[in-house]
Amino acid sequence: MIDRYTKIVLTVIAVGLLLNVFKDEIRPAMAQQPQCGSSALPCYISLGDQTVSVVIKDKVNVFKMTTP
Repeated sequence: MIDRYTKIVLTVIAVGLLLNVFKDEIRPAMAQQPQCGSSALPCYISLGDQTVSVVIKDKVNVFKMTTP
């Protein structure tokens, strides 16, 4: 009886250790949203109960670093 109990407990510990090792390898799938701004996929800004359509004409690098 003790032998069967010991085997069950050691099996549970082994499974737990294996799950702990592979926990970083098992990740949920993340969907990547396509960039908005085209005529097929316009951008929208929500202002309270109103929604405004936005068209991107040109992209500007706001964080441009220059050295003197």
